Amino acid sequence: MIRFFISLGVLLLLVPMTVWGHPGNTDSSGGHTCRTNCGDWGLEYGEYHYHGGYDSGDWYEDEEYDYDNDYYYDSEYDYDYDSDYDTENYDYDYDYESYLEPDPELGYMTGYDHAYLNTSKCVKDYEKESSSISDYQKEYDRGIKEGHEAGLLVCRIDSDNEGYILGFFHSNNSKGYAPEVGEYNKTHYINGYDRGWEEGKEYLAEKEKQKEKESIEKQKMNSNEGQALYDRGYHAGMKAVKDTTPFNNQVESLDGEPLRIYQLGYKAGWYEGGGVSHLEYFRYWIFDKHLDMTLIAGIMLVMAILTWIVQRNSKKSVEKDSV
Repeated sequence: MIRFFISLGVLLLLVPMTVWGHPGNTDSSGGHTCRTNCGDWGLEYGEYHYHGGYDSGDWYEDEEYDYDNDYYYDSEYDYDYDSDYDTENYDYDYDYESYLEPDPELGYMTGYDHAYLNTSKCVKDYEKESSSISDYQKEYDRGIKEGHEAGLLVCRIDSDNEGYILGFFHSNNSKGYAPEVGEYNKTHYINGYDRGWEEGKEYLAEKEKQKEKESIEKQKMNSNEGQALYDRGYHAGMKAVKDTTPFNNQVESLDGEPLRIYQLGYKAGWYEGGGVSHLEYFRYWIFDKHLDMTLIAGIMLVMAILTWIVQRNSKKSVEKDSV
């Protein structure tokens, strides 16, 4: 059995082996760089490899080891960077001043915003920038002028509105005429205050008229409601006398002033319906139903009596003097 394996091994050594390679010529070192169908041969595109060995001495002549960067490089592929870039004659100067030069349009926007923010708050005096660049300064000044006018318009409107509000408020309270200009434009603030003061007075007068009108309407409504309650009680009292039911002027659904008005009507209906004697009715007629007439008649009677007494005393005095 051992002899069989030994014979098989010798036989395999004697049989010639064929190694298949991919196409392409080799260089003096026995290798080359793969450019065609590299993936089919298990290689990367551009990968350098060998066919059938190489001379170690030749390899060291063509390739060197860079111990600083830890990689191999082929002297055949050295690149002459200086040939493409003329570092000696290259002009590194750059005009930074022209790059950093302020944009005139930016000058206009800066000036406009600066002026507007100040004058819109009614600030008259504020600092302004100055630049040595004429175009920038020219646009900045233009922006200052236009922003100042726009902001001043806002200041005037706000001053007028604030003055109007305070004037209107003061006209409706006990503080009286007392404008408070503060930081606003004085002329426009006073104009707004005076306008608000006048309109506030007119509003107050109109409000009083409306209040008086509502009071009259309320009185009319109360009068009509009161008359309706009085009539309701009056008819109930008359019906009670007619039906010979006991005197009852109470209503569960009424209390306070409405009940008092109902009871006055019920009493009048009861008395005038014949629910009381003639003496009680006469007293009612004098002191309840026609009390105002009774008072007038009483006053006139007292005056007549006093006049009679004065005349009588005067007559006696004349008669005494004549005797």
